[in-house]
Amino acid sequence: MYKLRTGVVGLVTVLILCPSAAVAKNYCVSGFFNAAYILVGQDFTVPAKGKCKAWIGFNPESGNWATAGIGCTSG
Repeated sequence: MYKLRTGVVGLVTVLILCPSAAVAKNYCVSGFFNAAYILVGQDFTVPAKGKCKAWIGFNPESGNWATAGIGCTSG
């Protein structure tokens, strides 16, 4: 388990410090109950009407924890 955590932390650190990640488009989501809580989707763009797209990102408020899911728009 320790090796897995170290690997994940290392990967997140590489993604954050990587120059290509700095120029990529990020999409931020806010408006939660806690105003300081935001989610950052890396290289995420809102999908076309009625479509879905994979979300991969992080939450900077809780130590850059990785987030993943699906973002969809209504049809």
